[in-house]
Amino acid sequence: MKEIFNEIDTNHDGVITYEDLQQVKSKKISGERWIAIFKQCDLDGDGRIDFEEFMSAAVDQNKIFTEENIKVAFNLFD
Repeated sequence: MKEIFNEIDTNHDGVITYEDLQQVKSKKISGERWIAIFKQCDLDGDGRIDFEEFMSAAVDQNKIFTEENIKVAFNLFD
């Protein structure tokens, strides 16, 4: 999980911002969908996803392991 987090954290500042996500996002996914995913993972609403929030989202199957989100993750790394 840390390796995936680090790949998304493009400027390596220890947090994932929406700008980081835009650097790695798949062209197959709309910007609105990325915003929704980002907001689901940004638990404290500060506009950044730290590793703890990333792990919480990954562990919280109701938030991250929906069929749609699995497709998004697959397309991101495909």
